[in-house]
Amino acid sequence: MTDYEMKIRTYFNLHTEGKICEKCWTKFVNNYKIDNLLKLNAKAKDSLESAEDITNYIKEEIIKIDPIRAKALFPEIDLK
Repeated sequence: MTDYEMKIRTYFNLHTEGKICEKCWTKFVNNYKIDNLLKLNAKAKDSLESAEDITNYIKEEIIKIDPIRAKALFPEIDLK
């Protein structure tokens, strides 16, 4: 058994013994790949949300110092 097959079997809690039919194997591998891509997407979205929060904070702090400059530096951010 390859390391990859063991990883798939462990991920889906499949028995480590016995053969998996080709159709089922393809289904498990595709689901595994999709799950990992969705996890990557979730991490990316989380990073974007964190970046947006930081940018909003920065604009809020610059507004306290120079509101006109803050609006010029961050025209895309509308703080309400």
